[in-house]
Amino acid sequence: MRRVFIAALVVLGLTSWGCSQVGSLVSRYVPYGHHLARVAGSAAEAMREVTPEQEMYLGNMVAARILHRYPLYQNEPVQDYVNLVGTVVAARSSRPDIPYRFAVLDTPEINAMAAPGGVIFITRGLLATMRNEDELACVLGHEIAHVAGRHAIRMIKKARWQQVAAITAREGLAATGRAPSALVNLAGKMTDRIMDVLLKGGYDRAFEYEADKKGRLFAARAGYDPAALAVLVARIKTKMARGGGMLASLGATHPDPDDRLKSLGGETMPLSVATPATVAVRAQRFKQVVGVR
Repeated sequence: MRRVFIAALVVLGLTSWGCSQVGSLVSRYVPYGHHLARVAGSAAEAMREVTPEQEMYLGNMVAARILHRYPLYQNEPVQDYVNLVGTVVAARSSRPDIPYRFAVLDTPEINAMAAPGGVIFITRGLLATMRNEDELACVLGHEIAHVAGRHAIRMIKKARWQQVAAITAREGLAATGRAPSALVNLAGKMTDRIMDVLLKGGYDRAFEYEADKKGRLFAARAGYDPAALAVLVARIKTKMARGGGMLASLGATHPDPDDRLKSLGGETMPLSVATPATVAVRAQRFKQVVGVR
């Protein structure tokens, strides 16, 4: 299943982007038009009724855009390995029922990002910055926490969801199952907003700290060492002090490492069954698969 998913992402990544492609994605990946009609009433009510199908609707569109910007890393063992670790951590998250999918982007930039609905990306550059599997698990846990907390969905103004309700009611989408152009255009604007969050401005800092906290918890539940996240953030802080353009996107979309370390230090460490011996075994496995020192 993981290989099928990666192959599908490659197809998306090779597709030029435009309104027609947005419509194609709506029809190909989101045959859930009738679900959109359920969004109705006040803005608060609309937000409560955002469905998992709608999250996947936007998430697939966001994933396509990310893959138009960055190619997939053509290393099947690494892709499978990251998927395996991510799946183990996701199974211990607060929303284990989501069909999470993980992929490595072929860029030296140091970053990770999560699209709504469970599509999670990590860059080759960030993998090269890590030293063991426990650090990988904590980073994936952080991104899983963004999905589980519906952070991207919550960053979209409630008025947008009211517009979805109005369009679906006006166009009779529930009856036809087809996405009208107005809805496609609105979905494009919502996707633009999520892309700005993932690549330019980042989530609200409260969401980032929540993702750090819950990401460590999910990793610990899966048997990983939650302290690994702080170790990685400290290493990234050192890299930032030395300078380098590959950290620009991470610096723009995540809190300052000092602030993250302070927040992590103020939280009670989640309990974990990880031992130095198991961490060492997993570190060796990470080295063998990912090929970093």
